[in-house]
Formats: sequence, structure tokens, C-alpha cells
Amino acid sequence: MRSSKATPVVAGTAAIVRQYFEQGYYPNGVKKLSSAIKPSGSLVKAVLLNGAQFLAEIQNDPINSFSLLKEYDSNQGFGRVSLQHSLPISSNTQFRLKVFDRRYVRAKSNHSIQVQVSRDNQCKSDILSATIVWADPPSIPGCMSCLQNDIDLTVTVKSRSNSASRIYHPNGKSVADTKNNSERVQVKVESKDLVKLNVYAKNLSIPGLHYAMVITGCFGRMRQLRKNESERKKILGESHRIW
Repeated sequence: MRSSKATPVVAGTAAIVRQYFEQGYYPNGVKKLSSAIKPSGSLVKAVLLNGAQFLAEIQNDPINSFSLLKEYDSNQGFGRVSLQHSLPISSNTQFRLKVFDRRYVRAKSNHSIQVQVSRDNQCKSDILSATIVWADPPSIPGCMSCLQNDIDLTVTVKSRSNSASRIYHPNGKSVADTKNNSERVQVKVESKDLVKLNVYAKNLSIPGLHYAMVITGCFGRMRQLRKNESERKKILGESHRIW
């Protein structure tokens, strides 16, 4: 799909995402006006990116010519938008959705969440996806490092079958992403795995900023982990409150 067609498709999809929240479909996938919220632009974008699906090939000219694609490459970025993988509807869904909008994080501080994977007959997805988005002001023309505020998302998975923990960085990287104001981590998980999602305000040009976070997958209750800066790299086990 060329950009002339993709642009209105994405714009229309974004409008449906906004309608989903404003008509109260969140969090149960059923329309309930008393649950209506007004999502920020960052949340709408985070939903679109979080559920986007990778493409295997791109069509060239002539039309019978195709090129293989890689995840997060310059041809597809996060992939194609997919409402089916973004927003659950009660009558037909394989995953759960949790969003945090307009969350304020101070410079050099963390927001950490722990979830336990819980798959059952109603929730069968083995992929946990988490995305953060924040609005970053424009930089100067010709900049080489253009990000004004850098927030890092990391996901740590502690397997149910062994004590080893795996740490995942966003956007297909093996290290933190210092160039984008949208970060996504997608990992394959098993039931009873413990997953920690950490948002760290690494380098801000202001005292703090607001961001949106979207999480999809099969999980139970969420716990906010309370940690100070010196403990930022430890894995799980801190005091918490249940969300």
C-alpha cells in the first residue's frame, strides 16, 4: 500500500481508537459510557504502534517483484496497523489491554510494573507487547541527535521453569533506543512467567514529562514496584501496591 492510500487508512484507524475510549469500551471491550475517557494523542499513537504487525515483503515495480523486509527497518518501522491486535472486543479477543495515559515521570526516576502471565481459554495470546509514547518538541534543523527527552523502556522476563531472567530492549535493539520517542517491546511468554516493565527517564531537558503506555497480552493483576534509583537494575521482589 502506497503512502497516498496508507495515510487515510491510518487516520481512520486512529479515529476508531479514539472512539473506542470515548465510548467506554475500555477496559472490558463492551460499550459503557460511564467508563469513557478522553485519550491523549500519545495514547492513540501508542495503541496503533503496540498492535502493529510486521510485514514479510514489500512490493516493488514491476508488480511481480518483491523484496524481503526486516523488523523495524526503514520500509515498515513498527509494521502495519491492525485493530484486531490492538483493541480487545468482548465477543472476540485473545488478549487483555491495560493503558496508562498522561503519566508523569520526573528526570532520573523510574516507573516499574510487575505482571504475571496468565493464559486460559478466554485469553490465549503468548505475546506480551508494551509500548510507550511521549510528545517531544522539535529540535533544530540539521540535528544529528534530535531527541530532546529520552525515556527508556525495558522488559525483564523471569521464566517459570528456571531462575534465569531475560532483559529486552525496544524497537529490535540490543541496547536502549536514544533516537525515538516511541518504544515497543514484544516478547513471547509462558503462563506464570513474571514480567517487569520499567520506564526510566534517562535524560530530560525539563524536570519531568507525561507519557502514555499500552500493554497487551494475557496477564493478571498488576503491581507497581517501589524502587529508589540505586536499586534500578535489580530484578523483582520489592514492596508494591496492587493496581
